[in-house]
Amino acid sequence: MIDARKYLNNAENCMELAESATDPPARARYLRMAQGWLALLEEQEWLEGKVSPLSETGLRPKQES
Repeated sequence: MIDARKYLNNAENCMELAESATDPPARARYLRMAQGWLALLEEQEWLEGKVSPLSETGLRPKQES
């Protein structure tokens, strides 16, 4: 089974890199990477049954293709 903590650690690492980035494109890239890791974390927690598949509106957000 996948360890969801690894996703969180990777997201935190990307956020730290974004904070220390000196140019805006690099900062934006690291922030997008952090968002990706957090999305994977959310999906993994859902797969493991740790969070509800329903959002506050009652519908799970559609995934973009």
